[in-house]
Amino acid sequence: MTSTGYLSKVNQKLLYARVLVERIRAGEESGHRRDMLVEALVFQLYLLHRFHLQEIAAAYECPGCEQVVDGASLSLVLNEIGKEPAEAREILALLEQGDSWLSLLIGAFNACFRIQAPGKGTRGHDTLAITATDITENLSAPALEDETIIGWFDALEELVERHRELMVEF
Repeated sequence: MTSTGYLSKVNQKLLYARVLVERIRAGEESGHRRDMLVEALVFQLYLLHRFHLQEIAAAYECPGCEQVVDGASLSLVLNEIGKEPAEAREILALLEQGDSWLSLLIGAFNACFRIQAPGKGTRGHDTLAITATDITENLSAPALEDETIIGWFDALEELVERHRELMVEF
């Protein structure tokens, strides 16, 4: 994919995430419907992050941009061409901090794949019929409050915009 292809995917994910943020801010959904919006936003933010990593690799003309899936693989492809841009250093620093907004976002994304044991679900319902995964597992209770999730979006949007300004200078 060309660098403009990654730019387009990042812009698409920003748009999708913005729509979900607006729905969450409206506060019209509750229960499983709100959980669905939150999980959808977590997925869109994760995809946004991943495409942004690939966008950085493409901007620095790294071969194999599509193989960039996390901060470590971004660092690897950049090192192969002798580059260590500020964008990559910032992302790696955020990922090294276990309590950073980016680490918490990735933790929430990974939690979506955990299977909850049968029994009582997060809302006290029997989970034998429908098992809902609790993506707050391994996160502090307020971690998925509306303002926290919206804060992740705001931080990621700001990061992308700032990085794009740096890459234009490159």
